[in-house]
Amino acid sequence: MSKLPVVEKRYLVAFSLTATLFFAWGLASQFNDLLLHHFQKALDLTRTRASLTQFAFYIAYFCAPLPAAMIIRRQGYKKCMVIGLGMYAVGAFLFVPAAHLRVYGIFLAALYIIAFGAAFLETSANPYIAIMGDPATSSPRLNFAQAFNGVATVLGPLVGGYVIFSGVEYTPAQLAAMTPQGKLNDDELAAVLNHVLHEFNGKDMEPADTVAASDIATARRTARTPFELHKTKAALERIKP
Repeated sequence: MSKLPVVEKRYLVAFSLTATLFFAWGLASQFNDLLLHHFQKALDLTRTRASLTQFAFYIAYFCAPLPAAMIIRRQGYKKCMVIGLGMYAVGAFLFVPAAHLRVYGIFLAALYIIAFGAAFLETSANPYIAIMGDPATSSPRLNFAQAFNGVATVLGPLVGGYVIFSGVEYTPAQLAAMTPQGKLNDDELAAVLNHVLHEFNGKDMEPADTVAASDIATARRTARTPFELHKTKAALERIKP
């Protein structure tokens, strides 16, 4: 009697693609641990607020299994995995606007969606691997697929540390004292804005319609970050182009 293969040739491609999902959700969980420290530094969060990173991620694992099970029952394993991958991708792309706006709430929503998608993948991929061949080899086949999750657990901190962290740590005082090249001071930024308003109006402006350096300083103090000056209308509302 010939020994049954763990993965039959007809299932080799399907098994390989499904096994990458084990790597994907393992990588996400490892990145989540690194992001907690990064958010605390980059967004100046307290430890309590930073801990919401873990909460947003793992509460999705609590909420997702029942919806995933209903989808599997009605649509099957494959469609559940496709939906999970879609949510995983949407959550990942949300990091782009979150990084530009520097809004912690968007990061939390992105992490929740990623974890929700990962839970869909985990709920559907495990039984799908088990039925992908002879029932006698389902256990070793599942163990083999789960090994990719272990690889992600090992590589996740290394890859995440290289991608997320620069290797240089600064204190809040050092960050506040930094003057990066190309950063305009209040007087220079006011001059640029006045030039733009002058070009827009096509005529000389009255002194009351110009932007003063004090207006820029007020905007910097009232905005959540220096990059959100365009959102601070109160300091510049008297300017009528």
